[in-house]
Amino acid sequence: MTLNYQSTDPLPMSLTAFDLDNIRGILSEPTRYDWFAAVMLRTAQKANQHNMRKIAKEWPDIAAAFLIYHTGTIPESFRDVIPGWESYITMMRPHIFKEH
Repeated sequence: MTLNYQSTDPLPMSLTAFDLDNIRGILSEPTRYDWFAAVMLRTAQKANQHNMRKIAKEWPDIAAAFLIYHTGTIPESFRDVIPGWESYITMMRPHIFKEH
C-alpha cells in the first residue's frame, strides 16, 4: 500500500512517507528536523493523555504515528478520537518499523 496525500484521500495526512520513515530521528534530533509535522510529533511526545486526545482530534495522523511508534498500535483509549485508526496502522506501521 502506498501513501496517498491527495485531498480525496479518506485519511487526512500532514505527514509524509519521509516523516514516517524518519520518526526516530525527528523525535531525538529537534534541531535537524524543524518543519511543522516534526514539531507536532515532538509536541505529541510531551503531551499527557488529556492533551494527546486534543492533538488526536485535530491531527489524527500525528497522534496515530506517535502512538504507533511508541506502542506498536493505537491504544483503545484513543480509538474513539482517531477516525480510521485501523487504516492508519496499516499505512504507517511499514514505514515506522521499516517493514517495506
